[in-house]
Amino acid sequence: MSTLEATVSLMEKCTEDELNIIQQVIRQFLISREQSKISKEQFLDELEIARNQHITGEFEEAKTSLNNMKEKYGI
Repeated sequence: MSTLEATVSLMEKCTEDELNIIQQVIRQFLISREQSKISKEQFLDELEIARNQHITGEFEEAKTSLNNMKEKYGI
């Protein structure tokens, strides 16, 4: 079975709401892929921002974030 056939097979079992979620995820993936080429300077700037957010407590634990996403999307 090809990747395409397997994907179609899985999608045929999804509800309309699940298909909407899949569509949103794919959209975000394509957008982020287009924006993934950043310079070393941009990367270091973003890293510094992340460090500062961690120091000041402006972050959410991954487990909490995943639980919130599961609740939001009914996963």
